Amino acid sequence: FGVVRPESGESMPPKWVPADVSAYTSINWDFQTTYDNLDKVLEKFQGAEPLKRLVEEPLKQRLGISVRDELLANLTGRYVSCGWLEPPVKINSQAQAYALELKDPLQAKNVIAKLRERRPNDLQVETIGGVVVYRPRAPRQRQMPQGLRTPEPGLMVLNDWIIFSDSRELLTRFTRANSDAMPRLLNVPEYELVSSELGGKLDGEKPFMLSFMRGAD
Repeated sequence: FGVVRPESGESMPPKWVPADVSAYTSINWDFQTTYDNLDKVLEKFQGAEPLKRLVEEPLKQRLGISVRDELLANLTGRYVSCGWLEPPVKINSQAQAYALELKDPLQAKNVIAKLRERRPNDLQVETIGGVVVYRPRAPRQRQMPQGLRTPEPGLMVLNDWIIFSDSRELLTRFTRANSDAMPRLLNVPEYELVSSELGGKLDGEKPFMLSFMRGAD
């Protein structure tokens, strides 16, 4: 149970979440304590300091990145995910995005820069809406069967968030919503209703998780 560490906190959509997402989830979690307690659980089967041996040291050697100091320590504990139906509608139109709130966005950019320095051929860079997006450099474009969406994964630091998505178009919409170029989920009446109902049921307390979904989508 020490691994399950939910925390109450903010659940309102960040300003970069556009109004037409089909799903939105916000979770507050104590990632550092979860990581420490997971290490204790694995220790029963893997010996002393398993995450240090299996995760931290290999990552430090290969990429020069410290999991505890540069990754976990920079997280506020808030996680957000979004789903969106990318037109035209196809079997796999549902694009996904996953975001973690940062204490120091500049430090996150420095970690990415360190990764690019160690492995210069792994990432390619482009700018979308004035925001730098990092995309994996594929040897060649993967050809998807007709009727399927071709995933275009990318990573960016937007305001205090690091965001990953399998859709370039969804990342573009995040930058547009963030710059007031399109409506935001925060101002959608259906979302406001769900949020207010939840607040009433919790008697003013903040939840650790909020999920909003458009069933029609």
